[in-house]
Formats: sequence, C-alpha cells, structure tokens
Amino acid sequence: MVSLSLSGINDLLGQKGSVKFMETYSCNEITSNLDQEDKFFQLIDLNQADPTSSKIGNCKLEKASVLWEYIHSDAFLHQLPDDIIFAWGASHDNQTQKLYALKQRGKSAPELDDTDIQNVAIKKDNNDENYSLLISFSEEGAKEWETLTGKNVGRDIAIVIDGKVYHSPRLSEQIKGGECSISGKFNESEISKFKELLEPSH
Repeated sequence: MVSLSLSGINDLLGQKGSVKFMETYSCNEITSNLDQEDKFFQLIDLNQADPTSSKIGNCKLEKASVLWEYIHSDAFLHQLPDDIIFAWGASHDNQTQKLYALKQRGKSAPELDDTDIQNVAIKKDNNDENYSLLISFSEEGAKEWETLTGKNVGRDIAIVIDGKVYHSPRLSEQIKGGECSISGKFNESEISKFKELLEPSH
C-alpha cells in the first residue's frame, strides 16, 4: 500500500465528478522541447519550478485564458509528445493558477478511473486528529494500479477530479495488492466529503 499526502480539500468540497489516476510529464520534459523564445515562457512563471515535477509552473490569473488557448494551438503542440494533455490545478490563490502536464490513456499508459475503485473507507489515526482514506481497487483495477505504479517509480501520479489536478504525489516504489492510502490534515467533515468524491458511482 502507498500513502499519498494531500492538502486543499476545501477547494473541491461540493463537487462530484470523474476521478482519474494519471501518468504525467515532468516540467523538464516539456520545457526542454521548446525554443527559448517560445511565447509559453512569457505566460508562465518557472522561477520556482521543480524540473522533475508534473507541475509545470504558475500562471497569473489574468494570463490564464491566453495561456490555455496558446498551449492548445497546433504551433505549440507540434513541439510536444502526441499524448500530452494539460490541466489546471484544482486549488489556486487569488493571483496564480498551477499548470500540469498529463499523459492520455493509451496501451502504453494505463489509466485508473472511478470505475476501477471498489471501496473507499475512512481511517482515523491513533493518538491524533488526522484522518486518512483507504482505497481498494477492483481486480482489474489492481492490475492497472500495479502496472501504473511500476512504470512510474520516481515520477508523479496525478489525482484528477473533474479534469483538474487535485494532487500529484511522487511514487517511491511499485504498489502491489490493489490498495492506496491517502492521508492529510482533514477534519471529520472534510474527509467524509472527500470520501464521497472518490466513491465509485457504479
């Protein structure tokens, strides 16, 4: 089982949508393909970007629509892998929005979604007030989870809800057994709502 640490649950309270666990591209894998004079670098702040992270950088809110249109243009996309898709982070402050680079599902890029989730349970940690969620995948989902984590040791896996990246924890090892533990500083109300968001709809 892997423990994924999350924060920012309040940004998703009240929403209910599809859940996906997706492979990612790193910041360096994106920027190294671009010309140094590319318009992209004028629209996004990379000053504090981690080259190995799937969070590419921060975009000022007033530039977000311009950046979004540009990164979906043929002129920009032809410089990058065919299976790349971009997504905003679910949480943002009043000034900036986080941009992430994800990989679309394909034969070489297995992708878990809410149909692969079998059960979600709440666990309260002993001796403190923190809660965590225990996710169990179906038999088929467990196989995909093992494959997905095995291919991405040392890389980020994005947890995507309704098309936005909620978190992108880094995998330290391949995970077998079809289980995942998500922990963080949640109160009882927050963890219950998060459970609703992740519970399978089937």
